[in-house]
Amino acid sequence: MLDELIAQIRAAPKDDAPRLVLADKLTEQGDPWGEIIALSCRLAAEPDEQLEAQLRRLREERWPLPQCVARLERGFFQTIYANDDALAQVRGPAFALLWILRVFNLTDAGVAALAGSELPGIVDLLLLERDEATAPLTASRIPPALAHARCRSLACIGLGLAPRDVESLVRAPGSHLKRFLLGDDDHPLTPAAIAAIAWPELEALKLHGRLSSRHVTALITCDALRGLAELDLSGNPIDDYGIRTLARTPWRRLATLKLRSTEITDAGIIALAGAPHLQGLVELAFSAGVHVEPYRALGRLAAFRELAELALSSQPLRESELAAIADLDLPRLRRLVLQSCAIDDAGARLLARSPALPVELELDLRGNAIADETATALRARFAEVRV
Repeated sequence: MLDELIAQIRAAPKDDAPRLVLADKLTEQGDPWGEIIALSCRLAAEPDEQLEAQLRRLREERWPLPQCVARLERGFFQTIYANDDALAQVRGPAFALLWILRVFNLTDAGVAALAGSELPGIVDLLLLERDEATAPLTASRIPPALAHARCRSLACIGLGLAPRDVESLVRAPGSHLKRFLLGDDDHPLTPAAIAAIAWPELEALKLHGRLSSRHVTALITCDALRGLAELDLSGNPIDDYGIRTLARTPWRRLATLKLRSTEITDAGIIALAGAPHLQGLVELAFSAGVHVEPYRALGRLAAFRELAELALSSQPLRESELAAIADLDLPRLRRLVLQSCAIDDAGARLLARSPALPVELELDLRGNAIADETATALRARFAEVRV
C-alpha cells in the first residue's frame, strides 16, 4: 500500500490528494510522519509561524539529522546538505522524492554510507564535495559506491580521484545518469578515461580542471558523447587547436557550449562560427583567461541564428569589440551577459545605440562602471538591464 501511494505521489507531484491519503494511513499506524505530511501541505497553502515551529519539532524528533540542512516540501524531503553522520540516515520512503543530496567534506564513512544507501527514488543531483582539511578519504572506494547510488546528475568536486579511479567511475553502470560534473584543480581525467565514458543517457558534461587540447581530441573520438546537449569545458587551458577540434566534431544535438577562461582567440571564434554542427546553439559562453589582443571576429557570432543567450563575461571588452556586439543581428537573443568586462559609459552607450540587438533583450552589465544616466539610456532601449 505504501509503495503504491508513493508511486501515485511521484506521478502527480503537484497534487496534495494522494499525499493526504498517505498522511491518514500513517497517522492510523501511529507514525508521526502522517502529521508531518498534513502540516506541510497546510503550510504550503497558508504560511503560519506556529505551525512551522511545530513542523520543525516533529521533523527533528522523527528524523534527527545532525549537522544537516534539510528542506521538506509537503511532507517529503526535497533537499539535503549533509555530512557523513547524517548521510547514513538518508533512507526510507520520506526520501522518495529527494531532489538534491549534497555531501560536504566527504570521508570514508560517507563513501560507506553511499555504498549501503537504500534511497527509494532516483536523486536528481548527487553532489560530493571535499576540502583539504577533511578526514582521510580512500578515493578508490568511491567508484563502487557511486555505481550503487542512483542519480540523474552527479557532481564530484575536489575528491582527489586518481586517474584509475576516474576510469573505474566512468566505466561503472550509469543508466539513469544524465549530467556529470568533474571539478578538480589537479585534473585526473585522462584521454583514456574520456574515451571510456559509456553512459547511454548522458546529456550534459562539465569538466573543470586542467584539460588540454589533447583531452578534447579524446572527447570527439567517444561516440557516446556526440549526443550531448550541453558541454562545459570552462577553466581549462584549451587553445584554438582544441576549439577547432570541437568545431569539426559532428555533434548531433549540442545546444549549450561553455568555454569560459580558456585560451580562445579570433581563430577559435571563427572556427566555432563556421561549424555547421554548431549552428543550432542556443547558449554560448566564452572568455579568454588572458585577453590581451582585442577580438576582431565577434561579428562572426551572427552565424548563430538560434542563439538565445550569449555570455562574454570576465574579460576586458574594448569599444571596438562592443561596437561589433552592438551590430550583431541575432533575432532570438534574449540574454546578453557582459559582467566584469571593464565597460565604461562610452562602451555602454554603444550598446544603447545598437541598431540590431533585440528590444526584448535582458542585458547584464553587473561589475562594470556604468553611470546612472547611461543606465537610464540602456533601460530605454532594452527590456531589462542589470548594472
